Amino acid sequence: MEFFQKATYEYKVWLGNHPDNGLVLLDRSITANELGTRGYYFLKCSDKSIYCETGEWEEPNYVYIVKYLNALEKNKFDDELKKASEAINDYLKDKENYKFKIFEQVHNKFLKDKNLPMNSIVKTKRSFRESVCWECSTTVDNSSDYECKACGWIICSNCGACKQNGCI
Repeated sequence: MEFFQKATYEYKVWLGNHPDNGLVLLDRSITANELGTRGYYFLKCSDKSIYCETGEWEEPNYVYIVKYLNALEKNKFDDELKKASEAINDYLKDKENYKFKIFEQVHNKFLKDKNLPMNSIVKTKRSFRESVCWECSTTVDNSSDYECKACGWIICSNCGACKQNGCI
C-alpha cells in the first residue's frame, strides 16, 4: 500500500474506484485538475478513455484505492491490487501521451461550451512564447502548454481557452 501513497504524494497521481467507471486515475499535476474550477479530468483505467467529472468526486462515488482494496474480500484483493499497480505504472510510463489526451479534452470542452467546433492540439517547435489567458488569467507558455492547431494560440491548461472569440 505504500506504493499508492508514494504515487499520490510524489507523482501527484490519485487512484481510486468509481462504481460505474471502475479504477480511475486523476493526475493532480495537470493545471485543470489542480484547480478543478471546470471539473476534474479522470483516466478510466479499463479502456484508457478520459472523462470530465463536474460533480463531487468524494465518497461514496470515488473511493481512494487503499480504502477500496482494504474493503475487498480476500479472493478479489490480489486481482484488484495487480490491476491498480499496473494502472499507475502504465500511466507513469506514458504520462506525456496521457497528458496530451487530457489537454485535448480540456481544450475541446472549452470550445464545446462556447459552441465552437472542436480542434486538435499540437506541441510547438516555435520559439518560446509566454502570455496570460484572456479567459481565466492563468499564465500560459508554449514550452509547457500546447497550441491550438487551428489558430496557433497557446491553450490554457486550466480552462482550455485559445484565441479570444474562438478560432476559425
